[in-house]
Amino acid sequence: MFRKFFIFNIVLLIFFSCTNNEVYNNSQNLKDSLWNYKDTLVFNFKVPDINKTYNVFIQLKNTDNYKYSNLFIFSKINGPKNETIIDTIDCIICNQKGEWYGKNESDSWYNKLMFRKRIRFPETGNYKFSFVQAMRDDNLKNITNFGLIIENADKN
Repeated sequence: MFRKFFIFNIVLLIFFSCTNNEVYNNSQNLKDSLWNYKDTLVFNFKVPDINKTYNVFIQLKNTDNYKYSNLFIFSKINGPKNETIIDTIDCIICNQKGEWYGKNESDSWYNKLMFRKRIRFPETGNYKFSFVQAMRDDNLKNITNFGLIIENADKN
């Protein structure tokens, strides 16, 4: 009896000590693993609290056949009062030896890449994150999925 009670308490402790700080997680599958330079991937996030800090990540999934070691992306963030932040991101997904970074899933690789660290949004409301591939290929092949993750950066 005591052993069952002890195991039950350990399971509860593990369960409640592992908190998920994600406040947003959304991704889009790219049809036929192609990302055309005219295709804009859009994610909408509603900021509930301007007193919290957030970490913003890009999630990227590519196949073994992706021919580059990186991915350039044009990003645009539109805030609730039409303020805009534009940036160019260089996502390094392979080392100089040609070995992929990230988590291997069969013939694909999943990366969670830091985009913005410990940011505070100036206003509550809706923010629109837009991404366009900025590589030299009109149709970038072997990118299967692209997404955005936002986590609460404050300690619980």
